[in-house]
Amino acid sequence: MFDKNANRWKLLFFTTFALSIILSLIPFASIALYPFRLFSTFIHESFHVLASILTGGKDVSFLINQDASGLTKHTGGFLPLVIPAGYIGTSFLGGALILINSKRYTEKFLFIFLGLFFIGMTFFFGLTTLLTIAFGFGVGFLFIFLGLAFKGNFPKFLLSFLSIQLSLNSLEDLKTLIFYSAVSDVKTDAQNMSKEVFPLPPLVWALIFALVAFILLYISISGAFKTKKAPPQVKNTESAAVPPLPEERR
Repeated sequence: MFDKNANRWKLLFFTTFALSIILSLIPFASIALYPFRLFSTFIHESFHVLASILTGGKDVSFLINQDASGLTKHTGGFLPLVIPAGYIGTSFLGGALILINSKRYTEKFLFIFLGLFFIGMTFFFGLTTLLTIAFGFGVGFLFIFLGLAFKGNFPKFLLSFLSIQLSLNSLEDLKTLIFYSAVSDVKTDAQNMSKEVFPLPPLVWALIFALVAFILLYISISGAFKTKKAPPQVKNTESAAVPPLPEERR
């Protein structure tokens, strides 16, 4: 990505980031951001599902609730990967979307990919509650429509806002996880790691989740802000032709 395009994307990134921060400070703006909270929960539970399936889990399903909480049910699977996959996977995807969206002409592909992902996850694992079904299929088809129908800066702007919201929500969820792990016995993924995997205090597991998530986001955002400089233009210079040597006379 050359300097001009890089600067345009940086302006877009900081604009959507500032918008996200401003909305988070406005009373009742959480109503407008509610769909993005559900989006983050859907991604969180989807990573639990994928980790379980990829490590041999069975009877896997998930749901999202009206309060933006979620639940994944599964039998088996490799718990050291399944349990932290929600928090770490959400941060990973948020950073990956920021990184890929910083490249030219990627937003249409990303919207279509996300749309197919939402439809597939809902069809195979999310036929559980009306909200899960409606949100999964509705958002999935909406993303495909955005990827196919819109051109220009709007899809890139919307995807930038979406990826920043996902990243910020993942950090907010980790902050909540750390709080609950420190002061209460509420059942969380950190508590499950302590009981099912290794008996470290839940707070320690929550801090480990947060550290890994921060590292993934840092790597992705740093990669997005690396700018390729345009190659220097080579000037064509005319040079006088060298006359051939005269033939040697014999």
